Amino acid sequence: MLTIEDMDVFYGKVKALHGISFHVPPKGITALLGANGAGKTTTLRTICGILKPAGGTIIFEDQRIDGMGTEAIVRRGISIVPEGRRLFPQMTVLENLELGSFTRKDKVGVERDLKQIFDYFPRLRERKSQLAVSLSGGEQQMLAIGRALMVRPKLLLLDEPSMGLAPLAIKEIYQIVEALNREGMAILLVEQNAKKALQVAHEACVLETGKITMKGDPKSLLASKQFYEAYLGKGSNKDEAS
Repeated sequence: MLTIEDMDVFYGKVKALHGISFHVPPKGITALLGANGAGKTTTLRTICGILKPAGGTIIFEDQRIDGMGTEAIVRRGISIVPEGRRLFPQMTVLENLELGSFTRKDKVGVERDLKQIFDYFPRLRERKSQLAVSLSGGEQQMLAIGRALMVRPKLLLLDEPSMGLAPLAIKEIYQIVEALNREGMAILLVEQNAKKALQVAHEACVLETGKITMKGDPKSLLASKQFYEAYLGKGSNKDEAS
């Protein structure tokens, strides 16, 4: 589905990503873990075409996309739920969702997908005429995911979906993530909440200062002392990665 090979990214003269390589398989969930500043959001922004890699390749469905613009990448089937949700606060729930379909011309399909999103998130149906700013944090995250789904993506990029949410809201969001994946959607999940991400992922990578230092099966990483030291620092224990 998505293959990144030896990708380098710079911010000015500062190298943010150092030859990273990983894969998101069809219908799979790959977790990209790391502390603040590790390069996780930079990776997503580069996949989306917001940043341009200085080296390496990004291949999506057997086609290179690292030279494409953001709109062309979205049209190919990649959608992102950005960190912090980035909603339009003074627009209604429905208007925010409709903006997610800006690349589409199929009005019947858009209406069908709106209904599907309201089935996923019944609270959004109840609040479709409310301003986005009036929603709770969990509801805003649902809206951000719903807006991304209006693109009808084949690959969904999730950037810190649990950030700032209460435990019950996190549980609801991850139930939706798993449901989407069961229906066949591939997901690249960026999280600081390592334990939660590894519970749903099929594969995982750890980023440290722009380099991938560990890859593997989530269960193996959860059982690894090296993972906890890499992710939280030496002397850490497994209970801290929750």
